[in-house]
Amino acid sequence: MSSPHLEDAEQVPDVVEPVTIGPTWERGEDGRFILPEFTLGWHVLAWTATCLQHANGNRWRYTSEQARLVLWWFAIDRETGQFAYRDAVLQRLKGWG
Repeated sequence: MSSPHLEDAEQVPDVVEPVTIGPTWERGEDGRFILPEFTLGWHVLAWTATCLQHANGNRWRYTSEQARLVLWWFAIDRETGQFAYRDAVLQRLKGWG
């Protein structure tokens, strides 16, 4: 049995699409990310930017993806007034963010 080689074009896809589940990565018709209509996340982002800092003294900053995750995590269900999400999983490689 021979092992596949990178030179074998049939083994390497042209484009690998990421697998995403959940609203954080959904885009609207205009290509922009969709954000929750009701969320406490904006207050969380403001508080952390104001009150948290890195060990070196720099202000805390989120990546765009991390900020979207915070906005969706603190999303409020319009009808019930409850948090929309109770469970979440985020899997990334070491060193992300």
